[in-house]
Amino acid sequence: MTPPPPQQESSVSENPPDRNPPAQQESTTRQPQENPQQHSQNRENQNRENQQQQRESRSKRRREKRKRRNNERQVQGHNQGANRPNPQHRNDGGNNHAAPPIDNRPAQLNGPKIPAGGMLELAPKGFGFLRVPDKNFEQAREDVFVTPESIRKYNLRLGQWIHGFYQEGPRGPQLVEITTINDMTPEEASKLPHFDELKAINPTKRISFETTPERFTTRVVDIMAPVGRGQRGLIVSPPRSGKTTLLLHMAEAIREKYDETIHLMVLLVDERPEEVTEFRRALQGAEIYASSNDEQARNHTRIAELAIERAKRLVEAGKDVFLIMDSITRLARAYNGNMNNRGRGTASGGLTIGALEVPRRLFAAARNTRGGG
Repeated sequence: MTPPPPQQESSVSENPPDRNPPAQQESTTRQPQENPQQHSQNRENQNRENQQQQRESRSKRRREKRKRRNNERQVQGHNQGANRPNPQHRNDGGNNHAAPPIDNRPAQLNGPKIPAGGMLELAPKGFGFLRVPDKNFEQAREDVFVTPESIRKYNLRLGQWIHGFYQEGPRGPQLVEITTINDMTPEEASKLPHFDELKAINPTKRISFETTPERFTTRVVDIMAPVGRGQRGLIVSPPRSGKTTLLLHMAEAIREKYDETIHLMVLLVDERPEEVTEFRRALQGAEIYASSNDEQARNHTRIAELAIERAKRLVEAGKDVFLIMDSITRLARAYNGNMNNRGRGTASGGLTIGALEVPRRLFAAARNTRGGG
């Protein structure tokens, strides 16, 4: 008996898989493109937020650092509090010690009174010093200190020549007594009018520079360009033509003919040291303000302003002053070197606009006044 043949099983899937699935449908809606202006604005906002976060982080670190420093100071002060002499407690209930009181008592002066003399140079803070010609009117440790009280009491001004007495103090010599101011009593000098209050008038007296028949330079000046008291004058010529020699001859004529009536002053700015020595040798006894070319530009301007203020104080006292300056061109260059050229234009000759402002005012200070010199 033969067995029945095996039955074949057939399994048919109800949902047969699709060997070729349909492609994924593309989206019919497109995303809108971003505006470039909006993109840059978003970037700026993001940068601004990042900067703000960085600032806040830095501020936080600074606060933490400051807090740690204060804690260290408090701990250090607490540890050293037992070693402090006579601690002073605050009256508001705090535990911090108050700062020691400031000693406003005047300086203790000792020693004998010593005569002193020099030209007064004022500082912006109200005090001053007496500059001496032996030091070329430069700053020195031996300069006598003038207190603000003395300046207010006697109405002292920049450029006055003061004679008095000083005593040694803890910080150096200090002026304690004033005897004369520009050869006048302090009471008379305090009543003098200011230079700006004097009325300017035309020159009325002539100055003659002729001295000897052998010297033709000064004779030519008298004939071609006569000079009066209170007149301004410029010597314009090429280099190495003898300007300095002519000025020296004119100064020698003033010393020889008007020594008692005219006060001679010589201002040498940015000159060679040999020429400065020649002027000092030829004009012994005259007031010579010199700043040679081996010094800084700020010293040139400082010496020039001192000389001009000195001449103004003499004119206020009724004296005639003859001021020789060599040269105003180098003085303008010194002011140009001291100025901040940032944001300023440049004029002809390489000078900054405004560099000639101060030399122009110094040159215009020469005048003949009514009631003065």
